[in-house]
Amino acid sequence: MGKPTVNKNWKPLSEKSRQNFREILSSSIPVVNNGVRGKKKVELQKLLDRLISKIDKKFETLLVPKYSKKANFDYNKIHSQNQSLEMALANELEQINQMEIKLEHETMLLKEDSELLTKLKSDKKAVETRNKMLHRTKLHPLLKDEFKDLVDLDNELIKSHIKPLKDRSLCIWDSEQDHELCEIKKSISSHLRSIEKNTKVMDNVVSKVEETEKILIQLMKKASLESY
Repeated sequence: MGKPTVNKNWKPLSEKSRQNFREILSSSIPVVNNGVRGKKKVELQKLLDRLISKIDKKFETLLVPKYSKKANFDYNKIHSQNQSLEMALANELEQINQMEIKLEHETMLLKEDSELLTKLKSDKKAVETRNKMLHRTKLHPLLKDEFKDLVDLDNELIKSHIKPLKDRSLCIWDSEQDHELCEIKKSISSHLRSIEKNTKVMDNVVSKVEETEKILIQLMKKASLESY
């Protein structure tokens, strides 16, 4: 149908029709807001108000075909279909809300595990520093001068220098016999293995969170909630 024909035979919506549309849109807001919490609810309310204003402004210049006053509209059927759509939308929004709660919980757990891993790494570094200090301060006097300027010292290096001594009783300190140090090293190693295992599990959680985010975006689009 050509534009001249439309301009000639079609007419703008009446004020009464526009008012009916405004009431329908306004009554839908509580359904859309159902399940949304806190600041998000306020932001969503403002977004929907702006959307209704834009739609109403479009109605001012919108041309529609003329229809007979005797036209038989099945308002009960239209109302029933509208209620079905509202229920479907409410269910979708509730699912979105539950997924957001789960996402927040998983994010919190990931943050806690990351902080714990950082702390354990720091503790491990402190133990290693203490280990080096013990090596330097408790070596046999004959070996102190040799290790005086040594920065990176480990057990294997200590053993390689102690081994030539035939009488090991001359050594004041042996790292293998320091039960306190061994317990600390064992505890730190155990914690690190546990954290590394947990972070592998969280990698899968992060992947699922990203998939959840994509689903949320699609649901928001279906609900006509994207920003204008």
